[in-house]
Amino acid sequence: MDKDTATRRLGGTDESAALWLGISTSFYREWPERLHNVMTDRVYAAVLRKDLAQALGVNARQYFDDFRVFEMVLEGLLQNVSVASVMAHTLGRVPPSPSFMRTVDEKPERRPYTRRDKSSQQSSTATAAS
Repeated sequence: MDKDTATRRLGGTDESAALWLGISTSFYREWPERLHNVMTDRVYAAVLRKDLAQALGVNARQYFDDFRVFEMVLEGLLQNVSVASVMAHTLGRVPPSPSFMRTVDEKPERRPYTRRDKSSQQSSTATAAS
């Protein structure tokens, strides 16, 4: 992620970005133009906090004044998303990752057999045997 994107997602100014990240404005201004992975993760967490505060109708000061309350709400939200993600993956509703995201050693996921697959497989085996 680049710093301009982070700034835009966190309010459009260095001051608002620093506020949501929980750091000083001068420290934020020292961040590189291309953020490394840890910084990018911090930005995503800050965007989540900012969006939650916006959805609840509070500003950054109110959010951080009642930090424990809002963090519990956020934790509950994340747990529900995690559970939903696990359930969707278990039920096979999550599409496989695109080929460009797979490593060279990974093989594409195969979808589970259905009754239709088994019956067509059995009929083709019976046809081949006769």
